[in-house]
Amino acid sequence: MVYVFIQDKKVIKIHLEQIEDLQTEYFNLIQSDVVKRLKNLKSAIIDIQSDQVKPFVGKFQAYKGVAWRLVCVILNKEFPLSKFKKDLYSKTISSLIRNIKKQRDVNLDGLLNFLEDLEDIKNEILKELLTGRAEDLEAFNNDILKKYSLSTAKDFHLLALAFNYNDCKEISRKIRDFFRLKNFVNYCPYCNQHPAMYNGDPEEVISVHQLDHFYCKASNPLLCYSLFNLVPGDWNCNSINKRDTPFSAKYHLNPYIDGFGTDIRFVPGILNTSESIDKIIIDDKYASSNKRMQIMGTGSDNKLGNVNVFKLERKYDHIHVKEEASKVYRMFKRTAKNIDTLDTFFNDFPGADIYDRYKYWYEENVRTPFEEKDFNKQRYSKLYRDLHDHVFLDTNDEHSNEIRSIIDNRGMFPS
Repeated sequence: MVYVFIQDKKVIKIHLEQIEDLQTEYFNLIQSDVVKRLKNLKSAIIDIQSDQVKPFVGKFQAYKGVAWRLVCVILNKEFPLSKFKKDLYSKTISSLIRNIKKQRDVNLDGLLNFLEDLEDIKNEILKELLTGRAEDLEAFNNDILKKYSLSTAKDFHLLALAFNYNDCKEISRKIRDFFRLKNFVNYCPYCNQHPAMYNGDPEEVISVHQLDHFYCKASNPLLCYSLFNLVPGDWNCNSINKRDTPFSAKYHLNPYIDGFGTDIRFVPGILNTSESIDKIIIDDKYASSNKRMQIMGTGSDNKLGNVNVFKLERKYDHIHVKEEASKVYRMFKRTAKNIDTLDTFFNDFPGADIYDRYKYWYEENVRTPFEEKDFNKQRYSKLYRDLHDHVFLDTNDEHSNEIRSIIDNRGMFPS
């Protein structure tokens, strides 16, 4: 039997190329639609703060919905939408202004200042919100809320009138199509087990990923459209496991920021000569305190730590996972005992770089990527690579040293 210990992280880092081009394309795709939402919200706030509401000029339908919800949120009362028809709008708002101005649990001035700054292209606040780096999003979001003194539940509800993924169909549709076109990953970065790719066309979708908001929409409305707050994952991880669990950088690992790395491995422990994987457990003794909180959480709270949220211990304890991993592990053990088979294989590629030949041999036999940057292209990639590293890293014999010498200069082994 073999016990496999998952050390530290259980997330596959998302590696993207030409990130600046992606950011520019994404920003250009949705900027104008977002600005329209911002302008509607700004106009509605100006109206309810005015002493005299002027008759509305322009396209009223989209504006009407924003103004109606704005008033309902501020006064905590559900008004009939019929009172917000174009010919009744000015009269309705004028009759409510006095009550609106009495409210103390909403910061309309701060919200208005924020919306005006968003419209100023020189500030680039909107660009940062939509395309800023994943590692900066949480702090940037918090800085905005602090700067404009937006802290109450009503403030958040009003922000969501402009930044609302579910209600703004024209924006969410463009975002969804963007991720389908780019296909950032093939397999879910949270579990590295299930497909998270788009396959099909607008008329017939065959398979599709889900977009997980790493920072949840309810408590972080400003980040609803943020490119690197949207993680393409599988249905189980997003809709079944995570659902509305609030994530933070302190207690959860973001696949846009970090992944396994070469120092984090599935480590088998041999119990007898059968070399079969009997159980998969998680060992976090090599994790730093920060990573331990991101992966394992603290105490018994099942909403903290990726391992808890995505039920990773149980997902990797399925019989078919252990059977497939056992086959791969035994193959590596046979190779280690018969290094001549590799020498014969290498001789078939004269002149080629020895590392490239070894990588080709690995990927032909294991059918998963050899390098960490490609792990999200195939399921169990990290598991199999770590089984390989255990055979040729955690032993110190002639054969293992020969394999190490082939690939060590590429930095593929942890020190």
